Amino acid sequence: MTQVTINRSSAGFGRADQLFIVLLCLTVFWQAALLHALLQHYPAYGWTTEHTYGPIAKNLLQYGVYSLGDPPNLQPFNWRPPLYAMTLTLIYGLFGMNDLYALVWNNLLFTATVLLIFLLGRRLHPWVGLLAALLFVLDPMGVVASNAIQADIQFTFLMALLLLHTDWIYRQGITMPRLAVNSLILAAVVYTRAAAMYLWIVLLLALAVHLWRQVSFKRFIQLALLFATIQAIAMGGWMTRNYLVTDRFEFAGMKYIHLFSFHLPLVISRRDGITFQDAKQQLIRQITNDNPAYQQLPTEVARQDYLLHYAITEIKNNWPYSLLVILDNVPRLFLGYPGEVLTPFYTPDKLAQYNDFVEHGYPSGTNASLSHDRWHYLRYLIEQGFWPIAAYGIVTKGLGVVLFGLACFGVVVLVRCRHDQTDRSLGWLLFFFCGTMIAVSCVAIQGRFRVPILPAMDVLAAYAVIYLVDRKLLKVAV
Repeated sequence: MTQVTINRSSAGFGRADQLFIVLLCLTVFWQAALLHALLQHYPAYGWTTEHTYGPIAKNLLQYGVYSLGDPPNLQPFNWRPPLYAMTLTLIYGLFGMNDLYALVWNNLLFTATVLLIFLLGRRLHPWVGLLAALLFVLDPMGVVASNAIQADIQFTFLMALLLLHTDWIYRQGITMPRLAVNSLILAAVVYTRAAAMYLWIVLLLALAVHLWRQVSFKRFIQLALLFATIQAIAMGGWMTRNYLVTDRFEFAGMKYIHLFSFHLPLVISRRDGITFQDAKQQLIRQITNDNPAYQQLPTEVARQDYLLHYAITEIKNNWPYSLLVILDNVPRLFLGYPGEVLTPFYTPDKLAQYNDFVEHGYPSGTNASLSHDRWHYLRYLIEQGFWPIAAYGIVTKGLGVVLFGLACFGVVVLVRCRHDQTDRSLGWLLFFFCGTMIAVSCVAIQGRFRVPILPAMDVLAAYAVIYLVDRKLLKVAV
């Protein structure tokens, strides 16, 4: 491959910047229209499926405790880190305890994320920024996540901020104060969702690549210790809180659920050639029903620890199947489509018809991904007049395939960049980031888990397109 160069032309406020303003305005209009239509058919909490953050935020505001339930049966909560619930507590305190305000907050963060992605891509080229922002907006999973009281959009916003700040300190120079701020931003990311717990390794590895042969080994160790110390204090503080209130010294208590209830059944399903549901029922029967040792455990914490250790042991013993499950989940991560995205624009009768079909006629869960079920779903949508949902789904899945391929190509050409070391450093950062987050997300897969990865993937894909344009391989003017 020849040396990679891109004609930047990034000075001033150009055509790409003007078009981005148009894109941002259209994005806000789309969000407002969707939210307005959503509230006509759905409760104030929108598409929320896991009702934890809102109730915890209200308990924090009313009783000062990070707990679920109602007095006097408040249950200390350790499944998820606290920042998103604390953010909602502030919002509810300022504007009132109405779930609508949480959805408005999420939509504001979605718009801000579009801006951050543009700014990150613009570091490479103005048109990279515009195209990356457009790719993010086109994926329906993000706007659906914006209209659910869950942490995904705040997590994505902070991820984009982290990537942008990291690129900024690469270009401005690494100093102790700047690196400390970078580590604090990462702490905010981790306190929003525990899926980012391992990103401190990613950022230190990317930092080592960026500073290679630029600073002494002693200087790098000093920087790394500062960064890691902030992470240790942040994570250690919340782990200590969890230990004091739940007797479990861990950052987030969802691990046993992800491994025992989702990943291990998929491993057994792959190993034994049975369905996911059969594997899960087999596990429940073997461990919880027919196991006196489990039944005699005195506390819920002890039972959770038992399930966690059992799952880890079985996954280690069947690690080839576990790896196959993770690899199999990669296309599911990028091809998942939230069919409900356009349903608010239908009449109540049509919406009820669609929901009834999804609930009864189209099996949800692992088995629904079989080819004949997908075709059954697609045929029904077209025959019953839901063709816009079908068309958007086809576009989304096609976009997912193209996005993944372009991002892979983009990272190759970016890390081979010779004319700008910071561009190359950004390429390695995005590569390490995407690889880690994809691996973590594919342990227990949900389509919405791709949203926080999209800022990096979209920038890489956009860079690939503009690189091809600059190489005269596409007939598009830059």
